[in-house]
Amino acid sequence: MGLRQTKHSPNIIRENLCEVHAHICNFIIPSNHVTTKLPVNDYIVKHNQREFMLIYLDKNMDENTVDVVSRLNEHLQRFDDQLECIKFIRSIENTNKAVFLIIPGSLANNLLNEIHSLKQIDSIFIYCRKRYRYESLLEKYDKIVDICTELDDLDIKLQQNLERYLTIFNFYNIKKSIRDLNRESAEFIWFQLLQSMLMKLPHNTEQAKQELLTQCRLHYRTRKGELDTIKKFEDEYKSDDAIQWYTKNSFLYRIVNQALRTEYVEELYTFRYYIVDLCLHLLKRSNEFKQLKENFQRVITLYRGSEMSSDELTKIKLNQGGLIATNGFLSTSRNKRIAKSFANIQSSKTVGEQNTNGSNKLVSVLFEIDVNVQLSSIILADISDMSQFPEEEEMLFGLGAAFKIDSVEETINEFSRKYTLVKMHATNEGKEIAKDYIAYKQEIISGGNVSIVFGQLLTNMAEYRNAIAYFKNLLNKHEYNDDNDLATIHFCIADALMSIGEYEQASDHCQYSYSIYSKNNTIDGVANTLARMASVSIWKKEYDSALTQYEQAITLYKMLKSKQDVNIANCQNGLGDVYFGKKNYPKALSNYIDALNVREKHLPNEHPEIAQSYFNIGKVYSYHCNFEKAFRYLNIALEKKQKIFPSHHPTIGCTLYALGNVCYSNEKTGKALDYYNRALECYEHTLPPNHHYTINVKKDIEKVTKHISHQF
Repeated sequence: MGLRQTKHSPNIIRENLCEVHAHICNFIIPSNHVTTKLPVNDYIVKHNQREFMLIYLDKNMDENTVDVVSRLNEHLQRFDDQLECIKFIRSIENTNKAVFLIIPGSLANNLLNEIHSLKQIDSIFIYCRKRYRYESLLEKYDKIVDICTELDDLDIKLQQNLERYLTIFNFYNIKKSIRDLNRESAEFIWFQLLQSMLMKLPHNTEQAKQELLTQCRLHYRTRKGELDTIKKFEDEYKSDDAIQWYTKNSFLYRIVNQALRTEYVEELYTFRYYIVDLCLHLLKRSNEFKQLKENFQRVITLYRGSEMSSDELTKIKLNQGGLIATNGFLSTSRNKRIAKSFANIQSSKTVGEQNTNGSNKLVSVLFEIDVNVQLSSIILADISDMSQFPEEEEMLFGLGAAFKIDSVEETINEFSRKYTLVKMHATNEGKEIAKDYIAYKQEIISGGNVSIVFGQLLTNMAEYRNAIAYFKNLLNKHEYNDDNDLATIHFCIADALMSIGEYEQASDHCQYSYSIYSKNNTIDGVANTLARMASVSIWKKEYDSALTQYEQAITLYKMLKSKQDVNIANCQNGLGDVYFGKKNYPKALSNYIDALNVREKHLPNEHPEIAQSYFNIGKVYSYHCNFEKAFRYLNIALEKKQKIFPSHHPTIGCTLYALGNVCYSNEKTGKALDYYNRALECYEHTLPPNHHYTINVKKDIEKVTKHISHQF
């Protein structure tokens, strides 16, 4: 079990959350992948779980084994030389990286003596044909997970151990309101938005089905048994079978959970055909369960047994009284004994005892969860009658369930073995954190083409390369309703290209968008595109062209019947960027302040455009050498951005970089270096290595480091 716009005017899409550029304003922002998933780049956002490295050492490794293992981690390190392998492992300095090492039995005795105590190594898997020869090593070396004689067995053991380290819960500070969200809550908002958008996308189509099947076949291309199961799914699956398929120990359960736990957007999109079915099926069963319980037991107690990393348990201990939310479906049981077996509490040797010398040992944890089944936001279904294992009495929570941690205590079982008991209760508070902002966002996009809005969400989450690939797929497959959609897609591609510094290509797509809107006399579309073209002109230092384009956009906005105060304010903000580029700082400041006043009048307090206004004003004060005001405005901008953007979004990096500049100008070199390093961390998570943001901040880090070293 699993314990185991008018049409689509860019006004509709106006609410872009992607003002990555430090020197420009937010402008009007306004299938898919059949053969493979959307391309993953090295600089796409990293996720909050521990990083893994799989190392395979064997002089006689066969390609079939390499193929199976590499599916678990694209960056499999292969060695046929023992000394080179050891040298590589010793060179790993990242303490957050866990090494999973696969070795043949023939090397085990000599190699384990030398490398078992290395802190970099988390788990060791011996892969050989004659298990009996090496069984004695299991008692001697506690990092050995198992001795596998079959490839399927090795694959399963690797997956099971990797899954233990994937984050099951995310942690949030619930003492804040929607108007004062903390940075962790921003991550919650984005995952909620992602779920919401997935549910709105057309999913029950032949194309969506084929995308899922193609990706699954690619993943299991050398596994005949799994390929047979995938064929059976293709031929027999119906939406009402979603829960039943989830409970099977099959390709679908494993691959979907991996996508949900890691929150890889491109994979979630690829698997939407099944994920949305499962969500809808759970919702239906949940409503039936709630009706059944309405006149009877309203509060039930459920259990979940888990082997989790000691780091993850520490987070839970530190968050007593706080909120945790799942980043996937959560399996629980009515049966405490069953849950304990999944935590390995019943066995003769606990996980913690097996891995006491590991860099991040696994510990046995039992969750005891009280649930008021009538809570409006809780989706909870009794699926025991549909499970392949009915004796497990499984209850399944829907995506994003939230819980309050009541207590964490160390306890012992009947065999005097230690485990941790975590008591918590289900709550609506997770949804309350984000509901105002999500409702606002959904209202903004409610009239738009959902497929286009999903692509915008990729851009908003700094998944720029994925967004570009996604939108180009929409173009290639003609997946748009009309010319307005076509123009908007080009507009969105330009936005994503601009975010990674591809200004010439962005300009080309702006021209496509402009020509289509002009041909159809779509005034708001033309105005929006002119504003985006102006932002490109600023980056190209063509300030007079930008000035003209903004003035033309303002004229068009004033022609529209609906009020365009915010759009005009955005152009004013852009004019501030023009004058800033021309070094006319008083005029820049005047335009920035005027734009801020309008934005604060018409937009929610925690809105990215307001944050960007504070950033721009702080930037001008910095150039005026009014460091006190600069620091104050930039800090306000940072606080707001941290509440509404994913934690490594480059717009946060831009603000950190500006704060570093203020500190350096004010001779606070230590603080400057800290801000620069934090900015670099943001850029390296989301931008190409050759992006000028990354290059500039590295130069400044080197400069400040030298300056500090000369002081001593």
